[in-house]
Amino acid sequence: MGNTELAFQDLNNAINLSDGKGLVARQAYCQRGLIQLLNNKQTEGIEDMEISAKMGNEFAKALVVQMNPYAALCNQMLRDMIDKCRKGDQ
Repeated sequence: MGNTELAFQDLNNAINLSDGKGLVARQAYCQRGLIQLLNNKQTEGIEDMEISAKMGNEFAKALVVQMNPYAALCNQMLRDMIDKCRKGDQ
């Protein structure tokens, strides 16, 4: 896996430089949201996804719909699977 901390910083810079508007910001919010979700920062991740979804990102829209209380167990299972893949326990 790559360096998510540096990627997170780059995404913050992209959002700031674009004034949070346009295609760059839309994609940056989505990617930053994914990083936050991977780091168990659910509230921040969902907020970024909602912003991206409102800007027209279809992937973010779909993810926001899935991020509901009924999907919590599924999300935990996904995080567990990602952790296993990171460790090479596929």
